[in-house]
Amino acid sequence: ILSLASPPFELYADPAKSLDLATIASDSMAELCQQYPDRFPGFIGTAIMSYPEKMVEDARRNIEDLGAVGMQIFTNVMGKPLDFPEFDPFFEYMASTGKPIWMHPSRGANFTDYLTEEQSEYEIWWTFGWPYETSAAMARLVFSGTFDRHPNLKIITHHAGGMIPFFEGRVGAGWDQMGARTTSRDLQKVLKA
Repeated sequence: ILSLASPPFELYADPAKSLDLATIASDSMAELCQQYPDRFPGFIGTAIMSYPEKMVEDARRNIEDLGAVGMQIFTNVMGKPLDFPEFDPFFEYMASTGKPIWMHPSRGANFTDYLTEEQSEYEIWWTFGWPYETSAAMARLVFSGTFDRHPNLKIITHHAGGMIPFFEGRVGAGWDQMGARTTSRDLQKVLKA
């Protein structure tokens, strides 16, 4: 399955230009899939989440017109978490299609390891930051009720699901003890659902 590599276009261009770049990429990947179906059975479009007014329209064009097998997003949108209300129409549309969303981590050296620093040191932003970023995005989508509102939503995470599969014991005990400060929901049950 063809997809664009990281980093997101939004980091380098304004929303309109990012959409233009994503359109060129999607059109090119769709053409490759049509020309060489034995080698490239499908592609995923890249959602430009920094352009909320166009993100659903563009996802519809990728899936319904170009035949994308899903859409790619990143774990944050220029520092905004994915559970912000402005992104919900995209999740609603994707749930209605039955097509999956591929979620790739997006965390650069500008995400500092400590508040007193200007940037991450020693490539920690990538080595440990990407698994953390993936886990944080997954948790935010689960606990914010995004999957409750859109039960047919399918998300595939890159890099083995971040830290979540490896921290089951900590997740259960940690949220059982500390989660009561932020929600009255049984977070262990939410994660199993």
